[in-house]
Amino acid sequence: MKLTRWNIYKDMLYRLWKCDPHVIKMMLLEIVISVIEGFIAVLLPAAIIQFITTTQDWITLVLQILGLFAVYGLFSMWHVYLATRNSMQYVIPRQKLFILPVAKKVQELTYSYYETKPAQEKLENGIRALNMNMEGAEGVYHNTVIVLSAILSLILYAVFISQIGLPILLALLFISFLHYGIYEKCYALYLKKDEEKAENYSKSRYFNSLSQKSAKGKDIRLYQMQDLLKTKMQENNDILVQKTIAASKYKGWIAQTDVILGFIRDGITYGYLIYLMMHGIIEMSSFVLYIGIVISYGQRFTALTAEIAKLHSNLDLTKRTYEFEMDKNVINQDGKKASAPFDIIFENVSFQYPESEKYVLKNFNLHFTAGEKLALVGVNGAGKTTIVKLLSGLYTPTSGRILVNGIDLKEINKEDYFGKLGIVFQEIDLFSMTVGENISCMHEEDYDENRVQAALRISKLDMIVNQLPKGIHSYINTDLSPDGINLSGGQQQRLLLAKAYYKNPSLLILDEPTAALDALAEKDMYEEYKEITRDKSALFISHRLASTRF
Repeated sequence: MKLTRWNIYKDMLYRLWKCDPHVIKMMLLEIVISVIEGFIAVLLPAAIIQFITTTQDWITLVLQILGLFAVYGLFSMWHVYLATRNSMQYVIPRQKLFILPVAKKVQELTYSYYETKPAQEKLENGIRALNMNMEGAEGVYHNTVIVLSAILSLILYAVFISQIGLPILLALLFISFLHYGIYEKCYALYLKKDEEKAENYSKSRYFNSLSQKSAKGKDIRLYQMQDLLKTKMQENNDILVQKTIAASKYKGWIAQTDVILGFIRDGITYGYLIYLMMHGIIEMSSFVLYIGIVISYGQRFTALTAEIAKLHSNLDLTKRTYEFEMDKNVINQDGKKASAPFDIIFENVSFQYPESEKYVLKNFNLHFTAGEKLALVGVNGAGKTTIVKLLSGLYTPTSGRILVNGIDLKEINKEDYFGKLGIVFQEIDLFSMTVGENISCMHEEDYDENRVQAALRISKLDMIVNQLPKGIHSYINTDLSPDGINLSGGQQQRLLLAKAYYKNPSLLILDEPTAALDALAEKDMYEEYKEITRDKSALFISHRLASTRF
């Protein structure tokens, strides 16, 4: 699909209809009621004047006016109800149609691409359209109601205005389209400037997140980094304010245009209608009616102009979401399946990170036979972790190839391949979920509790976890539960070991998993690794040769 505004708009309405047709029906009902209510409001003053000048009986007059107000009140309440009700009816579709697919897409991206700055910026721009109720994807649906209501009202008003003369209608149309052209141009300039703030918003989120991370809090306090962070935050905020002011001047131009063209429109209309009334062409009630219609016409067209510009803006924002959804840097899920055990060959593999001229690996060769236990030792920065990421399929070689049972790793179904790997990285980053969910990587209703307990025993965490009030159902960290637990560095390493054991992989890769442990704990951990790697292929990464002798 070519990502034009019109194509995106059609697809969004189609998605909404497929998700919940009732939402579209309620949207259309709100549009109709809005038009009727607005037209009754325009008729009301002229009708009252007409009743007063033509009705002799004051009881009849009162009843007529009360009846008119009753009808208007009924439609007003109906409109308010629909507007209030419908204002939140797009939240769930936004979740189903956009937020969840984007979250799924993030997990489908190749890890080597996901790490890059262009990918992060694309994701940042993609999710901007999904974070708000009245802007972005959901904003498009809100804009649709206002735009269609305004268009129907303008058609109705134009029919009435044409009754007093075609020239006045043409004059109003000319002013209206001039207004639209200026508004569209100024709003496009505003959006172009506003886009420049994306990098600063990203920085703001990072600085704000520091206050929520207890691990960072230690360094901030002990190394007295408060002034440094405050200065950096202030510098970023100052730039953000400057960019906001630069963008806002275009909104000022829009406001000035509204005032000037509105003054011209009203001047022409009032003058023409006064002329008609003074020459007896129209009566007082008709004068009031047409004044009301022209004022409402102006208000509706101003609203239409602003709303179309917002619609375009929201479609442009949502276009970034579509671009992210259509990104082709995804994990290969359609390739060949490699059966375990794995015979792996690195054949003249070289690797360099994007936008870097330095090679991390150059013409690297390795043969890792099925069932073999291999230790890879090297100094820090030698590329050991990069080898792990290449072997696991997270990275793709810049040149050369990796063969798994004779099949190029690029051609292998990555989802199937990942399912047969167990990797314990040196970086510890547990999820703020329950102990059982962290070990099994499954929802609590789906995992095998007996296997979780076995994994805890092999990692010697069973005594600690089972003494907790909620046992394996205890949350780790306090992000999602106030009574979450905080594990020590060694306990976190053991939990990763339990995670690998639960998965029961065909190939186990240990990337300096004891880096955070003392000598005694390290010795115990090696014995546990020896146990879980029995009858498995295993690759052990370390910068100390002594650590590989177990």
